[in-house]
Amino acid sequence: MNHASAYRRLLWLIIIVLGVGLRVGWCWVHGDELTDDRDGYIAHAQSVAHGEGFLGPYSHRPTAFRPPAYPIAIGLLQRTGCSAAAAVALLNGLSSLVVLLVPMWLLQRPTAESNDSDDRGFVLLVATAFIAFDPLLIRYISLPMTEVPCAAVLLCAVTLFLRSLAEANSPANVSPRSIIVTGLAGLLFGLGALTRPIVLVACVAVAVIAALGQFLIRLPVEFTSAQKKAHRWNGIVLCFLLLLSCGVGMSPWIVRNQIQFDRVIFATTHGGYTLALGNNPDFYRDVIRGTDEFPWNGDALDRWQKQMIEQSLAEGVPADSEPASDVWYYQQAKAAIWQDASAFVQACMLRFCRFWAISTADESVPAAVRWTTSAWYSVVWVGLVINITALIKHRSDQPNRNKDNRWMQMLLWSIVAAFVAMHLVYWTDARMRAPVMPLLAILSATGWSVIGNQILARFGHRSRNNTLRAR
Repeated sequence: MNHASAYRRLLWLIIIVLGVGLRVGWCWVHGDELTDDRDGYIAHAQSVAHGEGFLGPYSHRPTAFRPPAYPIAIGLLQRTGCSAAAAVALLNGLSSLVVLLVPMWLLQRPTAESNDSDDRGFVLLVATAFIAFDPLLIRYISLPMTEVPCAAVLLCAVTLFLRSLAEANSPANVSPRSIIVTGLAGLLFGLGALTRPIVLVACVAVAVIAALGQFLIRLPVEFTSAQKKAHRWNGIVLCFLLLLSCGVGMSPWIVRNQIQFDRVIFATTHGGYTLALGNNPDFYRDVIRGTDEFPWNGDALDRWQKQMIEQSLAEGVPADSEPASDVWYYQQAKAAIWQDASAFVQACMLRFCRFWAISTADESVPAAVRWTTSAWYSVVWVGLVINITALIKHRSDQPNRNKDNRWMQMLLWSIVAAFVAMHLVYWTDARMRAPVMPLLAILSATGWSVIGNQILARFGHRSRNNTLRAR
C-alpha cells in the first residue's frame, strides 16, 4: 500500500468515526425522541411484542395501514427484552453504520468508478463525508421512523445488484454466484418495499434501466455476435430474477393481506390518504393559492381530517374497513385533481421544490442551523448538477469501462427519479428524500471528481509545458 492510499484510508476511518460520533451524540442529547412515535410505528409494534401479530394499535384488528417491516423489527426486539427506545436506537444505529460502510464496497469495484484507484479513493472519501455529515440522516437517527433503515436496505440492495451485473459481464452463462447475489438484492428490495412502499417502484425502475442498458452498452469488439447476444441475455435474466425475488420477499405480506382483507394489497392502505392529503380543495385553497407555507396550518389540517372522516361515514364507507377507506380517499384525490388541474400542477411543482429543498422552512429551527444546512446541500447539489452534465456530455469514444460506470450512475439516478416521480403527486417534504441521500452522495461525489480531474489535468498540462520551456 502506497502512502497516498494509506492516508486516504486513515482519512476515511476518521470520517467514519466522526459520523458515528455525531449520531451517538445526537441520540444522547435527543434521547427522548427515541419514543416520539409520530408515525405510530412503536404503537404498531406492541401487538408483535405481545405475540398477537400485526394489529392496529387502536382497533386491535389486522391492519395494513403502515408498512410492516420496521414495526415488526421493533416488536421482535422488544420480545427479546429490549425497551422500545433501545430497539429504535439499535435499528437506526445499525442502519447508519451500514449506510456509512457500504459505499466502500460499491466504489472500490473497478466498474464502480473511473480508471484509476486515486479517483475511486477521492469519490469514496467525498461520498462518505456527504453521508457522515448529512443533516437529514443525522436528524432522523433519533426518531422511530423509516428514513434511515430504508436508506440502508436500499443501498445494500442496489450495491448487490450492481455487483451481480458486473460479475455477469461476460459472454458465458450466468454464474451461480450472480444468481445468488441478484436473488439477495431482490429480497432486500422486497424488504425495502415493506419498509417504504416506494422502494418497489425503485426496484422496477432499476430493472428496466438495467435491461435497456444491455442493448445500449457497447460490448468489446472481440465479442462475436453470439457472445454479445449471450451477454445481453445474461443481463436480462438477472433483471427478471431481481423482480421475481423482490416479489418473493414481499409475498408473505401480500398473502397475509389477501387472507385478512380478501383482496390483493401490495403496499399499504395508507396510499389513498397520502395522495388526498396533498391533493384536495382545502390544501389547494390554503397552500397553493393561500398563505400557508410549511407544510400546512395545523388547525386547517385538523379540520380537513375531521371533515373527511365525517364525509366518508356519510357516504357509507365502513369505519372499520381500511381497504374501503383507502379506495375512497383515492377517489377524493382524483376528483380534486380533475376539478382543479392548474392547482394540481402548482402542487406538483411545490412538492418538487420541497423534495429538493436545501433547508427546512420551519422557523423554529435556529437561523444558523438553517444557513449551515443550506450551504451543505448547496455543495451536494452542485456535484449532482456536474454529474448530470458530465453524463450528458460523455463522449461516445471513451473506453468501455467508463461506459459501464456511466450505466452504474444511471441506475442510481433511476432510483432517484422513481422517488421524485412518486413524490410529485403524493405528500412530500424534504425528509422523503432521506432514503436516497446515500445514492445522491455517491453521485455528487462522482460529479466533484470530474472537476477534480479537470483541475489536475490542467495543472499537469501547465507543469509539462513549464518543464519543456525550462529545457
